[in-house]
Amino acid sequence: MLQLFDANKVMENNVLHYKNLNDIFMEAVNKNPNKVAIITEEKNISYNELNQKANQLARELVQLGIGLNSIVAIIMERSEYLLISIIALFKIGAAYLPINVDYPEDRIKYIVNDAKVNLIIASKPTSSLNYGINTLIIGPYIFTPERNIVSDIAIDYSSSSLAYILYTSGSMGCPKGVMVQHYSVINNLLWAKKHYQLKERDVFIQKTQYMFDASLWEILLWYVSGASIFLCRHGMENNFDYFSQNIKKHRISVCFFTPSLLNAFLDYVKYNECISLLKTLKTIFAGGEI
Repeated sequence: MLQLFDANKVMENNVLHYKNLNDIFMEAVNKNPNKVAIITEEKNISYNELNQKANQLARELVQLGIGLNSIVAIIMERSEYLLISIIALFKIGAAYLPINVDYPEDRIKYIVNDAKVNLIIASKPTSSLNYGINTLIIGPYIFTPERNIVSDIAIDYSSSSLAYILYTSGSMGCPKGVMVQHYSVINNLLWAKKHYQLKERDVFIQKTQYMFDASLWEILLWYVSGASIFLCRHGMENNFDYFSQNIKKHRISVCFFTPSLLNAFLDYVKYNECISLLKTLKTIFAGGEI
């Protein structure tokens, strides 16, 4: 069952200035087009390149009939394709619904049917995606040079439009989908940017599972701040050696932990006497559990 979440408009003026999350993304692109946006273990992607790839995917989605108020499920592991997909959907006014690739097939089927999903974006073919819904397998073929169109694609839509849907764990029964509008997200992210003094020079790390609400501060807050983001390799989220080395290598300054994981990480740092690897860390957010 879907439920609409309607946050208080605590920053009405900013919401009116930024009608949607694509407005904020394009502001970052236009301000620093050559700045590194996404960092992976293999390459860096600039804001301009990210924008081009999102435009290419957005045009592909429009050809498939996806547009304003469409609901698109994303089922993939952490990668640049995940962020490209979310930004492409914001460009055309569609909402994204993140689904864990490791969910049981029955759970995935329930969610896509309950949310009345219009399309599934996945990173690889799998027999478990046979839900009677069209599936777009995202890959390099979408981003070939001949498909590179310089002009931006963007649909004008209001801040009250749906941005994303998150489903609860279902521990109290069937999972419930919570629908969140653009202005609610913008309110939250602009407040966080100002309150925690996040800057363009910051580097975030994305390691939280993207179907949890806490992941929004990783998935979106970096570009709202005009900063960069390093994508943690899938399956290495709790590998503290990997985590520490990449904090040093990529000069990561902002990260998010659950309290229990933060405590374990602090024990690791103390035991291994590796505090010197963490000199660039400026802000650590902790939450998501008691």
